Amino acid sequence: MKKLLTTLSIIFCCLFVAKAQYVNIPDNGLGAALTSYYYPSVYKDLNNKYWIDTTAPAIVNELNLNYFHNDLQGWNIKSLNGIQYFKSLQTLNVSLNPITVIDYLPQGLVELQAAFDSISLIISLPSSLKILNCTDNKILQLPILPPNLTTLIISNNKISQLPLPLSNKLQELNITGNLISSLPLLPDSLQYLYVNQNSNLLCLPKLPDSLKLLVLDTSIIKCLANKPALLKIQDANYLSILIWRRHSPRTDLRG
Repeated sequence: MKKLLTTLSIIFCCLFVAKAQYVNIPDNGLGAALTSYYYPSVYKDLNNKYWIDTTAPAIVNELNLNYFHNDLQGWNIKSLNGIQYFKSLQTLNVSLNPITVIDYLPQGLVELQAAFDSISLIISLPSSLKILNCTDNKILQLPILPPNLTTLIISNNKISQLPLPLSNKLQELNITGNLISSLPLLPDSLQYLYVNQNSNLLCLPKLPDSLKLLVLDTSIIKCLANKPALLKIQDANYLSILIWRRHSPRTDLRG
């Protein structure tokens, strides 16, 4: 009887392994983080290699890897290869990691937080993405932006030009601390715009009437195409709030 039970157990284990589809996670930081949250769907073998079961419900049904649930922040992650198997993932926080390239993102992702990393290249972004925060990285150029993007925070990078077109749903745009010299046509949906610390950006295009807050350096910006009614303009140097009334087009900031 004992022999029969042992045989059945072996058969069951073999069937389970056969049904599971394990794929190697090449990055030890990502593997360690996922193992801590999803063992045994993710595990480390005797050779210190990490494996993920791409069919496990815990993996394919997970919605969030963010500040509040299974956070990947600060795990010394260098590559996101393995994240693509989280097919239902909507929010992802990989800030404070030495990641250099953003890729392997799930196609349904809605929010990506990747601040204070070492990112120099973003391969592509899923069309579903609405929020992107890549503050304090080494990004030179952005890929085509998703059509549903509402928040784009790319402060303190090395970006010289924004990709076109900007999403017509964009509500917040933060380009603080880059190398941008001109802005494209701004969408009518925009409410918050941060353009300070761009030494070559001297003039701004027509501002949408929806704009509520504009943060800039009055010592750098020389002209605005217009000033929407009741727009709050904050001087980044002096932290003062000025409320501008509608004036004639193309007015000097000090006029």
